[in-house]
Amino acid sequence: MRAANRRPRGFPSLPLKRLVALNSETLPDGELRDCENVPLKEDIHEYFEREVRPHVADAWIDEEKTKVGYEIPLTRHFYKYSPPRPLDEIQTELAESEREIMGVLREVVG
Repeated sequence: MRAANRRPRGFPSLPLKRLVALNSETLPDGELRDCENVPLKEDIHEYFEREVRPHVADAWIDEEKTKVGYEIPLTRHFYKYSPPRPLDEIQTELAESEREIMGVLREVVG
């Protein structure tokens, strides 16, 4: 099917003539752009065909925007869980702060 004969997603109301670039390719919709984190040792195109193409049949890879890098999730490696304080302790602290604020307001008002 030629690109000029189909309406790409994201452009429901524009005429098809305005959607077709000079070289007869449909224009991409920037609002539908998505990115994937592909495992470093895996082929990008194999990953794309296996993980993306079954869900979005007209998806494509913009080779100019493809980057090779590595994400280091610092939180996953260095985060130490600390349980929240008991609710009674938090309520007591809030009540104390409220009393302080009311005292300052009384001084300001009168």
